[in-house]
Amino acid sequence: MTQKRTLLKYGILSLALAAPLSACAFDSLTVIGDSLSDTGNNGRWTWDSGQNKLYDEQLAELYGLALSPSSNGGSNYAAGGATATPELNPQDNTADQIRQWLAKTGGKSRPQRFVYSLGRRKRSGGGHRATNHGTANSR
Repeated sequence: MTQKRTLLKYGILSLALAAPLSACAFDSLTVIGDSLSDTGNNGRWTWDSGQNKLYDEQLAELYGLALSPSSNGGSNYAAGGATATPELNPQDNTADQIRQWLAKTGGKSRPQRFVYSLGRRKRSGGGHRATNHGTANSR
């Protein structure tokens, strides 16, 4: 009986959390982040196939939105190896990703745009660096 109650609670909670998203009307998705969200700016850090899409690719697909790397003119600014601040990684950091996005949009957003940021927000530089699409090497 306790297990059924627990499942019921989680089911109701899931529906309650999903309801606001379905009520929102957004027509574009912008992603800021690190390797957990990178769909190609610094190669693919996880799975490089249509079978195993990243969470942001799944979200875009679910809502029928386009999502491609900003290096290809898209709205996914996430880059593998990105840190939270330029001081830790001058080449790839989320602060610069936000600046790039604001420069592209004229410093403004729209209510119909869904901006999502996910990452570990590493406080230290270094670590991993993707060498090409589909390959990640650890240093």
